[in-house]
Amino acid sequence: HREGFRKLNMFNFDSNDPYGEVNVAHAEIKQMEDHMQELEDNANLFEVNLPEFKQLRASRKDLGLVKEVWDLTKIVTSSMSDWKTTLWSEIDIETMNC
Repeated sequence: HREGFRKLNMFNFDSNDPYGEVNVAHAEIKQMEDHMQELEDNANLFEVNLPEFKQLRASRKDLGLVKEVWDLTKIVTSSMSDWKTTLWSEIDIETMNC
């Protein structure tokens, strides 16, 4: 799963629908996490140890990070778009943060 996860288009800057891809990946990971929890519950019932599923946890972490990157990208690109339409005479330097 991890190798296929890393190849998803949401990790590329030219992704057409990164939020849609993040949502699909979230649903897939959630389904695997639910299955993992079910396995852990059954293993505890029979006092059997299971591996930690490190790759699944790493995928969940990466998904959160890639969403943060796309959120920041959206903020920066929308700010840049707004700034491009502002005339120099309309800039209010009194309200700018230093």
